[in-house]
Amino acid sequence: MKNRSLLGVVLLGGLLCLHTVAAAQPSTVIPVPSKLKKFMPRLHLEKLEEAKSGDIDVVMIGDSITHAWSRHPEALNGIKLLNLGFPGDRTQNVLWRLQHGAVDGLSPKLVTLMIGTNHMHEGKKGYAPDDPADIFTGIEAVVAELRTRLPEAKLLVFSLFPRKPGPENDRVNAVNALLPRLADGRQVFHVDINQAFVDTTGRQNTSLFSRDRLHLNPDGYAAWAKALLPLLQREGITAASNAQAASVKRGKSADGATKKEYLANKKKNIEARGKHYDPTQWSEHFDRMDLDKDGVLRPQEQAAYDATKKAGKTATEAASKAQQAPAKSTGQSPVATVPASAISSSDAPFTGSPATTVWFKQPGKGFDQSLVIGNGRVGAMVYGSPDEERIILNEESVWSGSRGENNVPGGYQYLPEMRRLLAEEKFAEANALKRKAFPTKGAPKYANKISPFGRYQTLGTLRLTFSGTTEPVTDYRRELDLSTGLGTVTYKRGETSFSREHFVSAPDEVFVSRLTGPIAFSVALDRPERFETTAVNDRELLISGHLNDGYDQDGMLYVGRLRVVGGTAKADGNRLVVSSEDEVLLLFAAATDYRGIAGRQLTDPLGATTSDLDKAETKSYAQLRTAQKRDHAQFFNRVTLQLPETDNSRLPTDQRLAAYREGAADPSLTALFANMGRYLLI
Repeated sequence: MKNRSLLGVVLLGGLLCLHTVAAAQPSTVIPVPSKLKKFMPRLHLEKLEEAKSGDIDVVMIGDSITHAWSRHPEALNGIKLLNLGFPGDRTQNVLWRLQHGAVDGLSPKLVTLMIGTNHMHEGKKGYAPDDPADIFTGIEAVVAELRTRLPEAKLLVFSLFPRKPGPENDRVNAVNALLPRLADGRQVFHVDINQAFVDTTGRQNTSLFSRDRLHLNPDGYAAWAKALLPLLQREGITAASNAQAASVKRGKSADGATKKEYLANKKKNIEARGKHYDPTQWSEHFDRMDLDKDGVLRPQEQAAYDATKKAGKTATEAASKAQQAPAKSTGQSPVATVPASAISSSDAPFTGSPATTVWFKQPGKGFDQSLVIGNGRVGAMVYGSPDEERIILNEESVWSGSRGENNVPGGYQYLPEMRRLLAEEKFAEANALKRKAFPTKGAPKYANKISPFGRYQTLGTLRLTFSGTTEPVTDYRRELDLSTGLGTVTYKRGETSFSREHFVSAPDEVFVSRLTGPIAFSVALDRPERFETTAVNDRELLISGHLNDGYDQDGMLYVGRLRVVGGTAKADGNRLVVSSEDEVLLLFAAATDYRGIAGRQLTDPLGATTSDLDKAETKSYAQLRTAQKRDHAQFFNRVTLQLPETDNSRLPTDQRLAAYREGAADPSLTALFANMGRYLLI
């Protein structure tokens, strides 16, 4: 099991403490509802009612900075606007709202997005500030979700407003530097208006911000409106009077009320929203609240949900019955970049094993919905979009930070108390004690504040952008066979069949992707930070760079090298353009200069990736696949677990999970969970 021990330990530890980690520092890409304020559920439902009119030209999405536009409606007077700014929201909260109906049924011309501010500072639950790369990944996920749900709307992604000088503003600048990568020049555009919000020294213009140096004052919203209105006009969206945007008066609300009257009304509204809301209304819409106040998954005993379930008023009963019936193609499955109306799933019967097959009738919309493949050292997450495939690639030793003695004498004495808090599910308190007991030592400016201690990062993202046909996608299926380690995506356009097969070989140390059918696509490699992509020749791309060592200096060297085999290929800047009438093979090798206690030890990662690809290219696809399958089987086939199957066992995995939550019998799903755990350790 060479090269597998380190990743196995990491994965096992991750499986054992997954709920603890999630509570200590929420992910920027896993959707969770915001519970920072009591009125949030009611406010969300109010916005859903407001959206039912359907007569919306502009949707504004963000946090409290966007939310406060509602205090200055005269700035955008006459525009058909839906304000989806929610105080305290982070990217994971926006994702949750989008997945729970926030924009369903709308056809706006334009969507504006400014999100990320609340990731910059320490959260009220003791959460640490998020890393700029993680924040960007969250924003990227929101953009992908919006493109899925509003494919015809143009999306303006605004840079975050400047903060006062300090670590938070440094993080703002780091995120803003990444945002231009989201623009595609067609539907998604990056908008930076920050020149209007800084003074002559380049620092925050305090005359446009409130006392907290975070939120805008009326003059700030007037400046924002002045920059926004021309962008709206380009799309044929006009306000009743643009002059009003420059005449927002300090201390006056939209109806001319004094500041005192405005604050009194605000207090009254907050008190009204803070009252106990109707749990039936809440539960009917969201079916099931399965997270506690810290965003941690918990059993189905939430009082509000149970009360409404006993009353027989939850919408999930009908959904559960529908899920237990044989699945039929609706032609409306959501896809990453293909409009929902342009794809339909396959009606072919499921022929795999319910205990070892994870499968779906639609592409993955996020990291947690992708297909996981790997060889213990190199891993890949396959989303499966027909038009814009995204595969997140990783190598087990990709770690920021640096070598050093980071242990604190006497820290072990706090472990019993930390374990007690964890056992009592007091995750925030345990995390706070951990930060006190084990502050990473380093340069004085980092001590007990922003630690130079590193973190795992992904190596990069492989992007395949397909062209040449606009025919609707039919017969779509995405599948992972745990028993063989093979991920597949199959679909049709017209009468033409397409397939993609992905696996990672331990014997040959490469990720392999075979794409069949008459295809034309571009290949690109990128990551959120610290990278350079180069077309080595017409058939090879190289992504490389140094991770941050924790002191803003170059740390570990990482290398990813991709080679195209078959078809025709040509370099175009920092990407490759590929076409074939029948089949193309993509080979990818990765390495770092990590020198530690386990794993692959290399002094020349650049040379190692070249050598890995050279050796793999001498073999046929069948030879590569046979070697990988044989190697995988010697571990996976050591144990066989089969439990009784029901009709639900043959449903797509997401439908199986939904039905199981509602009490449908499916013992084989337990076997699938167990086999997935074993699979991840190979």
